[in-house]
Amino acid sequence: MKNVFIYLGAFSAYKIPMLTFEIAFLGIKFSFLRTLFSLPVFIAIGYLMDYVAKKINLIEISS
Repeated sequence: MKNVFIYLGAFSAYKIPMLTFEIAFLGIKFSFLRTLFSLPVFIAIGYLMDYVAKKINLIEISS
């Protein structure tokens, strides 16, 4: 489940057309730093959402 959240977050933030406009208007340094800082945030959100979903029994825990 966490993989889905990580993929959706990263996919929505790192589209090629968006990156080209961002680099053109804000610069490559800003684009690189935003990518560097936001990717760990998406990973953390994925793990947090997975934990919350298991805690409220939204998904089955198969062991």
